[in-house]
Amino acid sequence: MQFYLRNDYIPKVSRYSYPVKSFAGIDALSEQETLPLAYCSYGYNIGFRNGALINGIGIDNAVINNSALPGTGAFGKRIVRCWIYYKYNYTLRQREDEIVVLCDDGAVYTTLLDGGTAFTQTTMSFSGATASAINYHYNGEDILLLFGSSGGMYVYNGATAVFYANVPGFTSVCLHYERIYGTTGYGFNRVYFSDDLNPTNWNVSLTEAGYISFPDEGGRVGKVLSFNDYVFIFRDYGIHRLTAYTDLTEYKLTKVFSTANRIYPDTVQICGDRIIFVAEDGFYSFDGYTAKKVFSQLFPLIDGKKHAVSCYFNYKYYLSATLKTDGQTVGDEDEGNMKNNGMIILDLDLSDVSVFRGGDVGSFLPVNVGDICALLVTFNNYRSSRLGLVSESGRLFEKPLLKLWRSPKTGFSQLSGDKVLRRIYLTANQPLSVTVCGECEKQRQVYSSPQVQLLPVNDKASAFSVSIATISDSLYLSGLLMEFDIIKRRYA
Repeated sequence: MQFYLRNDYIPKVSRYSYPVKSFAGIDALSEQETLPLAYCSYGYNIGFRNGALINGIGIDNAVINNSALPGTGAFGKRIVRCWIYYKYNYTLRQREDEIVVLCDDGAVYTTLLDGGTAFTQTTMSFSGATASAINYHYNGEDILLLFGSSGGMYVYNGATAVFYANVPGFTSVCLHYERIYGTTGYGFNRVYFSDDLNPTNWNVSLTEAGYISFPDEGGRVGKVLSFNDYVFIFRDYGIHRLTAYTDLTEYKLTKVFSTANRIYPDTVQICGDRIIFVAEDGFYSFDGYTAKKVFSQLFPLIDGKKHAVSCYFNYKYYLSATLKTDGQTVGDEDEGNMKNNGMIILDLDLSDVSVFRGGDVGSFLPVNVGDICALLVTFNNYRSSRLGLVSESGRLFEKPLLKLWRSPKTGFSQLSGDKVLRRIYLTANQPLSVTVCGECEKQRQVYSSPQVQLLPVNDKASAFSVSIATISDSLYLSGLLMEFDIIKRRYA
């Protein structure tokens, strides 16, 4: 019989602390294994401020100077489009700004921006139920020009509206060197421009109005903007720069950007010194000469862009679109029939980002006049007879919104050992639910306390992710600390 001594090998255990000192924002593009836990791979109704995780925006009742704005529910009509008519009464020396809305019956209604108590139906109407508008100073007074997508234009001065039938149907308009430029939605693929200093004259000639045709493969014209002394024409698959002065013989058209991915015209916005827009393959920043992709790490959050709309307000680019979901029902999603279900907000000044989910925003209405600075919105769903006000409430009117932050699932580049997440330390100013996903899911509840709380986990896995969720309207989390044991594998 042969005897031998048994020599067991106990793998070495090393204790590591993994601090998340600040939250690094959202990256839904990179491979999760390559990202630190400080990043968010998926989330909604959250924002980031100076490295802290905070709740995202909310939408409340539209209130201007402590006065609630009316809706069109009394008429039983849905708001399709809306504009601000910036009107100054030069005789009384007072502002008389109005909110002008186009409803689904084709009729146009108005109310005072400051102090309006009810919408009043005007004599204006459009059979196509879509229109564009632009503020204009004409014959010594502030007027609003409203263009129907099927043709015709109204000149509205706050009291009366005069109709001009010989105006082409426009889907987008802009003002450049005292001419109105407009893109057609139907018929010929053209950009029309009015006579110099006369927006009511659209007679095509070498001395009055005219148009530019686009018969090539660039697709339909969808948006026209006046930017940096040029007119920029956005088509399905390209951008043209038009050098346009008062003399028609000096016009010069240059194609400055071409792409194989469709540009969504309702996402094109002038944002200070650049234009931001969404194409089929990402966000783009355009300075008038070149277009480059920006915020690529956020684009995978978008699931659909068919009804996408945008605006620029307070140095931020707001995009309403269809965002990807995670099986949870948030906000108005339980009602169904939504065209858009969320927003992505890009802070172009601080490079921060926030994501809103749960509301079907159909259009934006930025207001900057006098002491009023507000962002109003309309809706595509059952809320479409009222206006909303973007706020920091973290709620959708009376509904609390679930807020979620989810880290990437990562193995911390530790290939030679097994990981055991022992505990998590954090300080929470509100109740939270923390879920750790390793070999299985473990959920821990956190109560509101200024003291540091310890969450025992004791879960072994090759990779981990952490999710933080709450319905609190005052989310604020500055960081957390995780303790791991790295167990060296016996035969590694």
